[in-house]
Parts: sequence; structure tokens; C-alpha cells
Amino acid sequence: MTTTTFAVDRSATATSRVDPLRGLSGFFAITFAVSWLIWWLGPLAAPGSSATMPLVIAGSFGPAIAAVVVTACLEGRAGIKSLFGRYLPKRQGGIRPFLLGLVVFGVLLASGGVALLAGASLEVEGLRAGLIALPGSIILIALVGGGNEELGWRGFALPRLQAVMPPVIANIMLGVIWAVWHAPLWSMATSQSEMSFPISVLMVVAISIVLGFIFNVAGGGLLAVVAAHTAVNAAGGLKAAALGGINEIHELFAIALIAVALLISTRGWLGLPHHRATRSVWNLQLVSWMVLVILGSAGAWFAWMGWDQSYWTDPVTELQHGPYRAWQVVGCTLTLVVIAVSASRGRHWPTVLLLPPAFTLAWVGTTVSQDTTGLWMIGALLVLCGSAAATLLVLALVRGIPAMLTRRRRAA
Repeated sequence: MTTTTFAVDRSATATSRVDPLRGLSGFFAITFAVSWLIWWLGPLAAPGSSATMPLVIAGSFGPAIAAVVVTACLEGRAGIKSLFGRYLPKRQGGIRPFLLGLVVFGVLLASGGVALLAGASLEVEGLRAGLIALPGSIILIALVGGGNEELGWRGFALPRLQAVMPPVIANIMLGVIWAVWHAPLWSMATSQSEMSFPISVLMVVAISIVLGFIFNVAGGGLLAVVAAHTAVNAAGGLKAAALGGINEIHELFAIALIAVALLISTRGWLGLPHHRATRSVWNLQLVSWMVLVILGSAGAWFAWMGWDQSYWTDPVTELQHGPYRAWQVVGCTLTLVVIAVSASRGRHWPTVLLLPPAFTLAWVGTTVSQDTTGLWMIGALLVLCGSAAATLLVLALVRGIPAMLTRRRRAA
């Protein structure tokens, strides 16, 4: 039997006796509750574009607030001290993590040059204004425009995820959750609302891989991670000012190129130290099932229903119908059932739990750009809850009933 072990970041908790996953569900629940309530209900209480940025900033503290609350409840003062100890200068892994942040900044700016070669026009005044504002932007981003999130995402969640699963899977999973967390910003007047949601998801996952590598190389320190996160946002803002808008395709290609290079060069370990004396391999079957469930679920939406957004009028009743016909709904449902049943049967059955968020993300990617009412979040919640309920039902039927019958046969 092959034994699979993963390197554990001992700083994930204040003491090694604490279960690494303990408190993780509470962290995500508090993070989404704080941020989404501010981003969703805030504009209703304070309408107007002047209130948008303060609300965005306030909501961005959700991960940090959740990390502090959960750590205080589980580990007390010792845990809080350990959590904020990730900012200590002596715990940053030297100059190497910071240099990678500069590389990320340079590559993203270079992608703007590629956009110019591809036909984009240079806004000289915008570039000048962006350069003048750059120092101030860097400080603001580091403190309240992205860097403030890292106490939660990398400081609290990532060490716990990497303690129980391969680092590549942990960072991809965290990236998907991080991308979904940003979703309400598409209903507000933010720079994210100008981007394609599916492209943004891919970009956030790629950024998560890069920041995960920097975090591991820094020995769990957060200063270099905050610097790299700041570099990503600052480069994006400077590019948008110089090109007169967000050039998301070239930016995605640039950050994805860095992420893929890190995955290949580290063989998936992303800088996480591991004992060479122990034969540690990450389960390719698990990764394969994760990819199958995610791509299959999203693909089911786009293949059966996502392409059709048109309505039609019945010539007899003169009633409007659509946008989906019965055969599309049935085909999509059957496809999802096949994926859920297949994933639920094997020893990697937990991967089936990726089906609801993957399908919901695909639905959001199609709907958010066409919704003018701002109610797409309610629809997304309904899709997520419905697909989750159906998935759990399939899981119970596939695994629960056979297990019950087996116990009865043994009892007889």
C-alpha cells in the first residue's frame, strides 16, 4: 500500500494538538457573511457611487475579521499572537519572496506591451496620471485594497488546507473560494464589474497559486505575500490607466504563465518544505476526479443551456417562453447526475462536493453580464442550494443505501 503524506505547516495553529481543519468552516462562513452583507446590503442602505469604494474597502476586511474571531475562539491569545506573528520581519524567508513579487509586477506590465502590439492604444495622459498616483496606490492597496485580505486567506486558511492535502490542490481550492467571494462586486460600480466573471475566476486561481508559492517560500510570512498581492493590483490599475481600460486576456495569460511555471518547477509542491526521506506523492487520481467534476459540471451548463439565452413566443397562446426548452433541462440534469453518481462511487467521493460551486460559477458567468436588476445573486444562491441538495441526495443514495444493505447482511 502506498502511503501519501503531506508537509504540515506547524504554524497553522498555536499548538500541534489542534486539528488543522478545526475552525475552517467557521472562517469561511464568517468571511462570506461579513463581506457579502456589506457588499450586498450596503448599496441599498447607502445608494450612490460615492459610497461604493468605502463599502468595497469595508467588505474586504471580511477574511481578516474571520481569521481573528475564529483564532481567538479556538486558541486564545497564543493563537492571535501566532497569527499576527506572520507579519514579523524576521519571518519572511529573506529577499527571494519579495523578488518574485517584483517579477510578477514586471510580467503584468509587460502584458500591457503585448496588448499595445496587438492593437491597443496608449493613453499618454492616463499613463502619466497612473505613474503619479502609483506610490499612493501601492500604500492604499497594501493596507485596504487587497493586502488586508491576506491575514485570512494565506495567514489562516492556506496553512490548514496544506496540512491535509497537496499544496497544488489546496491553493486551487482556496483560489476558487476566493474568486466566488468577489462575486458581489460585479453588481457594484467597481473595476471587477468591467471584467468577464469566468476570466476573473481563472485569474484569481492563478494568482492564488503564485501567492501560495510566495507564502511557502517565505516560511509562512505574510509581508512578501502582501507585497505580491499589492503588485498584482497596482500593475492592473496602471495598465488600465495606460490602455484606457482593463485588458483581461493578456493579464490572465501573464499570471497563468507564472503559475504554470511555478507548478512545473516545484513539481506541484509550490515551495512547501517536505521530507525527502519520506516517499510523498500526491494522488493523481484525486486530482483527476477534481478536474473531471469541475470541468464536467461547468461544461454541462455551457453545453446544454449556457449558450441559449433567447426567448420565444408561442403563436397559439401568445405567451413568452424560454430561454430553455425541456430537452435542454433534461439533458443538463442527466449529465450532472452521471457526473455525481460516477464521482460518488469511488474512494474519492468527496470530490462530488465540487459539483455545486462549479455549476453555480458557470451559471453566474453567463448571467451576471446580462442581468440589469442586480438580483443575480439571489438566483446564484438558489442554483447553489438546489444543486447542493441534489448532489447530497445522489451521494446519500449511492453510498448510504449500499452501506446500509451491507450492514444488514452482516447482521443477518
